[in-house]
Amino acid sequence: MKFPKLIMNKTFTARALVVMTGLFMLVASATAQKSEIPQSPQVSNTIEQCRNGALASPQVCTGGNWQNGNAGSSNSHYKETDFLPYRGVIEGLAAGSYTFSIGYDILQGNPAHHAIDYLGTYNATETTADPCDSNTLCTLASPTSITPVPTDTVTVTSQTNPNTSLPVTQQPGVITMWGGSLGAASYAAYTAGDEHRTLNITFTTTGGTVVFAFGGHVASQGDWGFGKAAGGISGSPYHTQYDVCSFSCSTHNNSLSAAAITPSATIIVRVAVLTGDCFDFANDAFPFASTAALAAAFNLTDTNANVPSGTCTPTLDPDTFGASVSATVTTFGSTINVSELQSAGGLPGAPFPWSLLRAGCIETGGLTNSTPTTGVSPTININVEPFEVVTCGFVNSAFGITAAPASITGRVTDPTGAALRGVTVTLADVTSGQVRNATTNNFGYYTFNDLTVEDFYRMTVSSRRYLFRSQVRAFTLTTDLANMDFVSVE
Repeated sequence: MKFPKLIMNKTFTARALVVMTGLFMLVASATAQKSEIPQSPQVSNTIEQCRNGALASPQVCTGGNWQNGNAGSSNSHYKETDFLPYRGVIEGLAAGSYTFSIGYDILQGNPAHHAIDYLGTYNATETTADPCDSNTLCTLASPTSITPVPTDTVTVTSQTNPNTSLPVTQQPGVITMWGGSLGAASYAAYTAGDEHRTLNITFTTTGGTVVFAFGGHVASQGDWGFGKAAGGISGSPYHTQYDVCSFSCSTHNNSLSAAAITPSATIIVRVAVLTGDCFDFANDAFPFASTAALAAAFNLTDTNANVPSGTCTPTLDPDTFGASVSATVTTFGSTINVSELQSAGGLPGAPFPWSLLRAGCIETGGLTNSTPTTGVSPTININVEPFEVVTCGFVNSAFGITAAPASITGRVTDPTGAALRGVTVTLADVTSGQVRNATTNNFGYYTFNDLTVEDFYRMTVSSRRYLFRSQVRAFTLTTDLANMDFVSVE
């Protein structure tokens, strides 16, 4: 194709050259100015988690085992109560102060199961985890800063453990950093029922590369109740990630598969003393022994209040089973024996001899494989199964005190208040091991009579037709209890 010849006079050509020269200088100047603007720092490796190998071939948290993505059964194995290690690497930072937020899913499903319920130390479980591996600017033994993970009083410690009726506990932990100095961490605002939780972190650096590490606690049935923890979540629906950064970062979710959670179970042992309120057992430690899982020897202290001064009248002193120990079990098929060590003269240092009134266990999951024995050192023989919670209680008496039996009544309805007929309510006496069932009548009511006071009970509601968001209650029965009502989910 031929293009017409462009004819320009000398004046036009000169002017054009001036304009073109000016435009070129403007572009060159803008380019020079743009190159002088500090570039936004980039996250070279987003938050990664440790794939610690399949159960049959465990691996250390180094090198290629730090990965972004999903931890599945072919490359990872974690049990409930473990801390899954995470690390983050930030490169290209200019000197200054920065913020980022760690986001993690605490709940999943309907009814809600607990997933990663709180954060902690990166090597709490995988003690040899090395977040500095493959990074020459980071020395594992010489972190530059550590800051505590704040206690989560909103979604953790303010909640009640249905196995014990005590607050859920949070193991202390820290965020660790190399190449920067951490400020205090704080939680973002939370709306009740949200599945996601966010921890905000600030730090300063002189520039270059920053590495940080932390752990994610795999929620346990021992804290949240049977079938309410990470092992009961199907698929890989919950994640840990960056939420927001003051530098350029990507979300890049890290998920954990239910198939990667290895079978475990929880044993909880508790002690109580029935005594007159003129006598105090609050400072007396009751000795126990165990053949496995729990410590070989441990003490439990009763929680009765201190004795008031002056004359007092002995009365039945209720107890709330405040003292307890727990352990996670990962091997199955053998019997675990837990014994309360008594002596002919009673508890050493106690003002009066005491004796065991009753002992027993409740096992969630529909199994009852624990049996108590009698004798000088009463023993509970426990055969624990995968993914169950075994709660055992030892109740002692200084005087052989007894009390009149009590009753429990309640009603089961739908959200409109309409009665639900034929719903099963199960009452388990954790102290004695006895389990009883009641069925609601045409008006939705149920009743349990002739119940032993001072025993610790767990109550559940179940139906093939209805779901209940809050279906477990745990308490110590001290008198008749009415209005123990349950409401179904719409």
